[in-house]
Amino acid sequence: MMRHILATLLYRRDPHNGVVVQRRLRHSNIKTTERMYGQMSNAGANAVWQREVERYRRAEIRQKRPKPPKR
Repeated sequence: MMRHILATLLYRRDPHNGVVVQRRLRHSNIKTTERMYGQMSNAGANAVWQREVERYRRAEIRQKRPKPPKR
């Protein structure tokens, strides 16, 4: 149970953690890890993508704000 929780947390934190998870779980083949946790990788990648899009939007909004007139 703890192995599964650890793998899930690692994949959700960073979708590129496949090799780290493979080593922690002692899977001899990365395909085994990807098959079992690959869907979590997609969920993690989507979360990372959404954070990046939101950060881009915020930066774009800050640039478009009009500057207050000088007095």
